[in-house]
This record gives sequence, structure tokens and C-alpha cells, in this order.
Amino acid sequence: MAIPQRTLQELIHALDRAQGLDAILAAAHQGIASECGFSSIWLYRPDPNDPDAVEWLGSCGTYAEAIRAEPVQPPIGGLPLLKAALSANEPVLVADAASDPRIDPHLVAPLGLRTLAVTPVRTSKGPLGALYCAGFGQEGGRIPDAGQRAYLEVVASLLASRLERQHLQNLHRDAEQRLRLFSKAVELSPCAVVIADPQGKIEYLNPRFEMTSGYSPDELRGQSLEALQTQPGEGDFQTMWQTACAGEDWRGELSGRTKGGGLYWGHTTVAPIREGDGPISHFVVVQEDVTQRKDLERQILRHAQYDPLTQLPNRNLALDRLTQALELGHREWHGTAVMVVDLDRFRRMLDVVGHTGCDALIVQVAQRLSAVVREGDTVARTGGDAFMVVCPVIEHPAPEHLAQRILDALAPPLTWQGRTYPIGVSVGVAVAPEHGRDAESLIRNAGAALRRVKQRGGREFHLFDATLDQETLERIGLGERLRFALERGEIALHYQPVIDAAGRCVGAEALMRWNYGASGLTMPDRFIPLAEESGLIVPLGAWALMEACQQVRRWQEGGGTGLRVAVNISGGQFASEDLIEVVEQALAHSGIAPDQLELEITESLLIQDDVRAKNMLDTLKKMGVRLSLDDFGTGFSSLAYLSHYPFDVLKIDRSFTAQLEGDNPNRPLVAAIVAMGQALGLEVHAEGVETAPQRDWLLGKGCRFLQGVLYSQPLQEEPFGAWLAAHRTPS
Repeated sequence: MAIPQRTLQELIHALDRAQGLDAILAAAHQGIASECGFSSIWLYRPDPNDPDAVEWLGSCGTYAEAIRAEPVQPPIGGLPLLKAALSANEPVLVADAASDPRIDPHLVAPLGLRTLAVTPVRTSKGPLGALYCAGFGQEGGRIPDAGQRAYLEVVASLLASRLERQHLQNLHRDAEQRLRLFSKAVELSPCAVVIADPQGKIEYLNPRFEMTSGYSPDELRGQSLEALQTQPGEGDFQTMWQTACAGEDWRGELSGRTKGGGLYWGHTTVAPIREGDGPISHFVVVQEDVTQRKDLERQILRHAQYDPLTQLPNRNLALDRLTQALELGHREWHGTAVMVVDLDRFRRMLDVVGHTGCDALIVQVAQRLSAVVREGDTVARTGGDAFMVVCPVIEHPAPEHLAQRILDALAPPLTWQGRTYPIGVSVGVAVAPEHGRDAESLIRNAGAALRRVKQRGGREFHLFDATLDQETLERIGLGERLRFALERGEIALHYQPVIDAAGRCVGAEALMRWNYGASGLTMPDRFIPLAEESGLIVPLGAWALMEACQQVRRWQEGGGTGLRVAVNISGGQFASEDLIEVVEQALAHSGIAPDQLELEITESLLIQDDVRAKNMLDTLKKMGVRLSLDDFGTGFSSLAYLSHYPFDVLKIDRSFTAQLEGDNPNRPLVAAIVAMGQALGLEVHAEGVETAPQRDWLLGKGCRFLQGVLYSQPLQEEPFGAWLAAHRTPS
């Protein structure tokens, strides 16, 4: 018989109102119980993980929970009935459950299972499973007639449609929720996010981009991505765009201009987005603001290449420019000149005008030198009162003319605070290729020419000649005597204390001195280069390590427990194959703890062989030795050193410390270095502390370890022991 229209409408409305699987099955069960007399229904499907089982999806009715709770598998005929229904594509009827071998017999008697109808449930994508309808007891013994079977098929069809619609609604709801989450994440992201169409036209900007650039979304929507760059058409942007259009991700750093004209930098990732296998539909740009990091690196790089007082290039940059000029001169067959300029007896001015006055006079010298050189020449400050002039292209007799102009420019007295101060100037000149074909030879020979001027009393220039002057011979003699200095006991270590924030001595830096006969103490900057050139630096360095460790042991025996010693490692020593062995022997012979020895490494040693340096430092670190990055910021500084190598200590060079008093522009840079060291878990030490204001400023910024003449000059063993006893904190 035909199904009443009203019955179908009620069923459809009930299913439409139902939300969730349980409610949908309850609506279906209400119709089935009313029209067919079945008291319980279950929805099963083939188990995707077990081909011999079925999986329960839901149920409703008097015995539904009881059947579901039974551990027997498969329940109520399970897989055979389900397969039969799906195969026949119509309801499968069981008139007598007790006699049907497909049904577990122990489910029949206890629950009174009588009849069963299994109707296939198919969605638009294929079979979902089957709807099991069961009759129990005396009321459940009727087999559905043709109309009721038709009704079961209609219910199964409507149920499939409703479940499919419910599934799509769930997917839509989940997608909307994810979209809201992703949208919120993008809105709150600390990175700028830009979305552009396939032509690179901007469609979306998140709030972080607006904060970084100053542009509102309305101002840039529809503009090209290229409009975000510092200079439209720059190479980095073109490379990025070509890579992204080719369907590949691009990562790199791009600069941009803010609305106010400022420069910002972003670590940028550009990813093309496709819809399935189709063409690119959008580009997503994610940009992390690294402006502060770039500014800090730029400041550190500038300090590494420029003199902070005069703003002239320093020795590093001058040497780099000289090397480039010599290479160009070799290709183009022209000369290159180097002039070393020294102020005669300028150090005596310190007693007259003090540090501030000397700084003011040095700045005037720099200004005068810069005013007389030609365009393209480089004036560099290479030391306290020493300058260098690099002339990339020069023809004779131009070097002599320029040297004379330098003398003339510095002939008038300098002025400071209304008073005049006459100075003398000496200039040494060397020209490539006659006087040397590489930078080192050219500078060395210009220095020899300068020494000739000094011997004559200064205030003139001298062009290097091929004959060895007396100074060169003296250097050779100095090198020969250095070979026997250790045997004669002429080399000694002096110790400068390292003080912590509480004013306690925690150790000392060992500094090498040469007691060179009647000349008195010779500083390392004079004999260490000779030792490097001759290979003597290896035995000298080994002796220094052994002696320094023995000194720590002697301090311990005298009551100075916990003190450590820092020893400088030279380039030649670091390059030697037996450094690790020497350190092991020094620790073993002295008996001190490894962390009482600190090795100071300069940045220049790290850039020579990165892999070897990393392996060497890792080995020393595993031994327990402390590692210090010395003179940070004075070489080719890189923040990467601090995280790539296992350093314990970051030492601020004395050239930074000397600039701390007053309103000096380097103070923020020093503060940033201290903060950076602390953030990386490093101890931060400051060298060259000479005044109480320098000490107080550094301590206020969090630098906890200080060293300098404010506390003590470097002292020999016995005077240092006396100093230590006088400054020992009572226990």
C-alpha cells in the first residue's frame, strides 16, 4: 500500500529538525516504530579496520543499549546480514531470529528477539552501511508487508540524505571555526602578513603590517607588492617575484620604507598558493621585523670598520681598501700609494690637555687630513695618534706632492678652548709596485720610511728606498734575541685583576712582558708579531699557559681559592696542532680545576677556518675550560659567533669603554652588547675601566665583571700577591 503523504512529511520535518546523529536516529526510530512496529534500530557499517566485523554508528529504542553493550561480535547477524542487504539493495528480512544461523543465539532468548529487517543505507558517494530494525517479544513477531518495506527504504534514503547533510554541516562548521581561528591568529600575529592575487596586487594586510609600515589596508589594497620595497625594481625583489611565480617558496631579507620615510627590514617568506592542481591563486607574504637586529649589526659593523672618535675608516677598512686598490692597480697598470702619518710626541699632550683635549685635537687632525686628500683617497685612523692615507691611483711625483700637502695642512697649530697647540707631523710613503706588491709589504715599508723620518727628528716625509734602514735591522736583531728570551728568563707574566660587581677579585688576566735589557719592559704589540712571523709564538704560548696555571695553584696554596686566570691565545697558537695537548698538560701539571683556566679568543681567529675553530672550541669546552670571545666589536663582528661557538664570556674591548663618559653615541651600542650577552647566558666583562663613572655606568647596565687601571695596573707575581692580600674579602 502507498505511504500516506502526511506520514512522509512528518518524518521529513522530524529529520530536518534533528541535530546530531542521536537525534536523527531518534526521529527515524519514531517513524519506524509507528509504521512498522519495530522497537529498536541500529546503524552499522563494515569495519574499515577489520574485514570480518561491523562497526556500530548509533542506535535507538528499547533494547538498543543492551545490544550495543554485548561483547559478542558480530551482533545481530552482523556482517553477513549487512553484506546481504547491500548486495540485494533492498531490505533483508528475518522472520524467526531463533532459527537464523546468522544471528548469535544467546542474543535471542534473553532479550526475546523475534524479527529483524536490515535495510541498506546509501549516500551519494556510495553505501554507508545498513539500518537494523528489530522486533522483540509478542509484539515483535510481525514481518513488514510490502508497504512497510517500502517505508523502510524511504526512511533509509531520507536517513542517508540527512546524515550526509549533517556531515556537510559539520564540515562547514569545522571549516568556519578553523577559519575564525586562522583569521584570529593572523590578526594577532607578531609577523606582518600580506596576501596578494596572482598578479601581485595586494588584497589583505594584517594589523602588524600596518604597525610596521604605517600604511593602512585601504592605502595599499590594490597596489603591487613591489610598492612595499625600498626601491621599486631592486634585485632582491625581482628574484623573489620570479621564484614565487615559478611556484616555489622564497625566503630572504627585504627592506621597505615606512609611510614616514623610515627604513625597515623584514625576514620574509613568500609562498604561492594553488587551488588543488590548478594555477596559482594567491601569494602569501609573511615578514618578521628584524629592523632592530639589522641596526645593531650595522652599528657593530661600523664600529668594526670606523674609528668612533673621528668617524674615519679604521685599520681594518683601510687594509681592505688598500688590498682592493692593489688588485685593481695590478690589472690596470697603475701605481698605488700608502702614507703612514704620525703626530710627533703627541702623547705628551695628554699631560697638558687631558683625554678630552687630546680627543678634540685628534678630531681636528682628521678633518685637516680629509680636506687635503683627493676624491677616492682614504684617510684612516689606525691608532691613538697614527693615521694612514691610501691613494688607489697615483703617478709620480704625486705621492711627494700629497705628502707635502699633508705636512702643510698640519703645520698651523691646533686649537682647543681658546688656546693653540703646535704639533709636529711625520709621514712615511711607499708606492706599489716598486715598494711592495701586497698590502702588508707596502704598509711595512711605509712604516720603515716613517721610522727614518723619526730618526731625523720628524716634521717631514720620506719615500721608502730599497736599502734596509736601521730600524729594519733593529727589528731583525730583536727577532733574533727573542729566540733566546725564554731561556734567559726575560719573558714574564704580569697579572691584571678581574673584579666582580661586589668589588671582589675573581681572577686575573695574564699579560706577557719582555724584559729587554736596557730598553726595559717591551709590550706584546712589539714582540708578539715577531714571534708570529718566526713561529716562536707556539713555544711562547705554551710557556704562558703552563706558567699561568702554576700561578693559580700558587694562589690557592696562599689562600686565594676559587681564583681563575685568563690567557690570550694568539693566531699561531690557535692554528697549531698541539694546543689541546698543551692545555691538558698545563691542567695536569698544575692540578687546578679546568674551569679555573679561561682562554681568550679573538674574532679574527674564528673567520680563518670555521669548521676547525668550532671543533677546537667544542673540544676545549668538553674539557671544562672556560672560553672568552675577546675584543668583541673590533673585528669583523658577527652575532653568529655568540650562538655558534660555545663561549662562556663576552669581553667588551677597551675602545668601547674609553668612549663611555659623557653623552657619547656609543653608549647605546655598549648597552645593547651587554644586554645581548646576558640574553645568551654569557658573562660580560669590560676591559680598560679607568674611571669611577665608567665603572658605575657599566655596573648599572648589568656588566658584572670589570678590569682596568681603576683597580690595578698589570702586576708581576709578587706585587700581585701583595695586592691580592690587601684586597682579599674577609671570610
